[in-house]
Amino acid sequence: TSLTQPWAQASTETRQLFAQLDQRFSERWRLKLNYTHERSDTRSTTAFAYGAINPLDGSGATWGGGRYVMDNSQNLFDANLSGGSDLFGQSHEILLGADYQRVEGTWNTGKPVDNWLVPVNVFDRNAWNPDTDVPLTTRYEPWGQEQKGMYGVLRFNPTSRLHLVAGARVSRYKFFQTVSTRKDAGSSWAVSSRTDYEEPTKTTPYGG
Repeated sequence: TSLTQPWAQASTETRQLFAQLDQRFSERWRLKLNYTHERSDTRSTTAFAYGAINPLDGSGATWGGGRYVMDNSQNLFDANLSGGSDLFGQSHEILLGADYQRVEGTWNTGKPVDNWLVPVNVFDRNAWNPDTDVPLTTRYEPWGQEQKGMYGVLRFNPTSRLHLVAGARVSRYKFFQTVSTRKDAGSSWAVSSRTDYEEPTKTTPYGG
């Protein structure tokens, strides 16, 4: 069961540019660089149910949604060096790399006047047909996140029948968001909240 409305829809256009450099220094050593830039634009009208349901009579949820205009850009970069060498009569491999991701966007929303006011019949979906041609009154800009890290893995083969793998990744994460609101299309935007959140550097080891 999908608690939405037949008129809810979304249209997204995505454009992507990517490049790769693959350089071999010798028969066993290799450098790879990858870069991707992506932009996406979404226009949508949504309808969804929200609220805790009373198990006795099914009441408690109301219809919500509205008009959304979203524009996002993403940049991805990865570089790694891989190679191998012989030791104790066996072949061994190593990989070292770093990556970076940054997503930025602008999200604009506009809500109908009866948003969260019309009850939902969760057992027999009732119609909700608000006017979605409404001004955009809430903006998330700038909105985004940033992730970066370094990683490495060693594949060590003491014998032809015994293989050991050990690696680790060091990563950092950051999120930022500013929310602005206005009363109508003719009003000025006013900042209502700001969020800056950052995870401390974390190391994730693994082996096998």
